[in-house]
Amino acid sequence: PFLMRHLAAYTRYRAVISGNYMTVPYDALLEVLWLQLLFMTMSRPCELLNRPCDKHKLGLRYRDCQHVTIYGQRFFRISVWHYKNQRARRVPKELTISPSTCHRANCMCRIINPYALLVAILKRRKRMQPFLWSASQKKALAIKPDALIFIRFSGMEMKTTNTAPIIAEMARVSRVLEPQFYSEYSLRVGGATHCSAAGIPDALMYRYVGWDPSKLPDVAKRYQR
Repeated sequence: PFLMRHLAAYTRYRAVISGNYMTVPYDALLEVLWLQLLFMTMSRPCELLNRPCDKHKLGLRYRDCQHVTIYGQRFFRISVWHYKNQRARRVPKELTISPSTCHRANCMCRIINPYALLVAILKRRKRMQPFLWSASQKKALAIKPDALIFIRFSGMEMKTTNTAPIIAEMARVSRVLEPQFYSEYSLRVGGATHCSAAGIPDALMYRYVGWDPSKLPDVAKRYQR
C-alpha cells in the first residue's frame, strides 16, 4: 500500500500545497487531486477515470460533483455511476468530500485535502477559458454538465490506460522498497489500511466504498495490510 506519508511526500514534491493552488501547473494539480481522491475514497481507477474498454465507465463529470451546503457545512457530493456490486445502473454511489477543519500548523490535512484541490481545479478551469487556443482544447475543457473533470491543460484526457507513469514517479519519490509492485490499487489499499488503523468500523467503510455488505467480514481484508 501507499501510506499517507507517501501521498504527502509526493504532494509536496509536486508543490501542490496551500498557497500554490492557483499558480502550480494545472496538470500537477489535476494529477494530485486524482491521487488523493483514490486514497481518500478508496475508489477503483475506473470509478474516477474513463476506462476505454468499458463503454459504461466514462469518468467523473461536472454534474457528478455537486457543491452543496447543509447546516452551514460545505462539501462535495460526488456521484460514481458505475462500480462493482452496483445493484442498479441508475443508482450511483455517493462519496462525500468535506474540507479539513483542523488549524494546526503541521497537520497532514494541510497537505492532503482533496476538497480544496477540487475547488481549485473548478476555479482554474473557469479562469482559463479565455486563454484556450485550439478547438479541441476548448471542447475538452468546456464547462458544462457532461464535461469530464480529469482533462489535462492540453485537452488530453486522463484515462486508466495512461496514468502508470504518475504511479511510477510517486513510487520513486516515496522511495518505497519494491516500486515495481505498486499500482493505482496501492492507493485503494492504502486508504483501506489507514481506515482500519484509525479504528473506523469495517461496515461503515464498506458502505462508503460500495462493497457488498452481504460479504462481511472478509470482503475488504485483501485491501487491509
